[in-house]
Amino acid sequence: MTQLFKTFLFQLISIIIFGCLYWICRDDFTLNFVIGKKRNDIRILDCFYTSVTIQAGVGYSILNPHTNRSVLLLMIHQLTMIFANILMLYFFSMYFISPKK
Repeated sequence: MTQLFKTFLFQLISIIIFGCLYWICRDDFTLNFVIGKKRNDIRILDCFYTSVTIQAGVGYSILNPHTNRSVLLLMIHQLTMIFANILMLYFFSMYFISPKK
C-alpha cells in the first residue's frame, strides 16, 4: 500500500511542478482554438489542465509550444511520465508476482 501511495504522490507532485513551469513559461505558448478566448489569454487552469493530461498519458494539450524552451519542457514532462509509468509497472509487478514468504 505504501508503494501505491508513493506512486500517487509522485504523480501529484509532477503535475504541480510542471503546471507551475508551464505557467512560468506561458509566454512561450499559445492556446489552441478555444471559443471566446484570445490565443495568448492563458490562465493557470490551462497550464494545469495540460499538465494533468500529459501526466495521465492522454497527451492532448490546449497549449501550443512556440519556442525551443517550451518544446523541451513538454518533452521532458512526457519523458518523465513514461519513465514513472515504467517504474510503477516494474515495482507493482515485483510486488504482486514475487513469491511471498
